Amino acid sequence: LEINLLKTQRKLNKKTGPESPLKKLALSEVEGSPKALPKLQINSKLNSFVDIFYQLMYEKQINGKPVLSGTPNEVAEVISKAFIDKEGNEISKDTVKTILKPSRFEKRPKGNARLDFL
Repeated sequence: LEINLLKTQRKLNKKTGPESPLKKLALSEVEGSPKALPKLQINSKLNSFVDIFYQLMYEKQINGKPVLSGTPNEVAEVISKAFIDKEGNEISKDTVKTILKPSRFEKRPKGNARLDFL
């Protein structure tokens, strides 16, 4: 029954449009095809690391489009699932979402603490 349900959901999703990468990952984990990916440890301050994603979403552009497309919720979900902080602790999705909010500029690094690239 569950397999039939998943197949039906995929058919409906194909009709309604492309799936987000997070949905694809969630479906593949349910089916058990890929092994769980290891979490990568970041060795900088969390706000400096998350600021890289902020720059990719809001500041850096290629042909008038942001380098990274995705909602703050999706990006926060990816970061919290894929990384651990420098002490080896889980990263809070809510903390990441706060740092990614354009209105919360005080949460992002300034000056030399900011990691610039591209």
